[in-house]
Amino acid sequence: MAREPGSARLIAIIQAPWFEKLKMLWRALCPPPQAFLSTNIYADMSSRGRLVNNVKRWMRFLRLLPRILNDLTSSSQAESRVNEREKVVERVSSCLRKLPFNRSRL
Repeated sequence: MAREPGSARLIAIIQAPWFEKLKMLWRALCPPPQAFLSTNIYADMSSRGRLVNNVKRWMRFLRLLPRILNDLTSSSQAESRVNEREKVVERVSSCLRKLPFNRSRL
């Protein structure tokens, strides 16, 4: 599970179809003014103010990037462990299906 907000967005961009990725990247880099106004109703929405808000947002993302990558790698390792367990369960169940006894007695 993603602990940082950027993790969920990166996962969504990675999993999106190729024709949606550019739009999603653009919205991540340059969000609409409502994104800034939702957290601070007194945010400066002039051209300079929006640029400053975007730069702050980009710097916050770059500062959190190592933590985001760590979360993503740990979640992918957890998913691979779950996949391995599912494979083992499938192998065991297929072996049990081949045994010559009546399963209704179990």
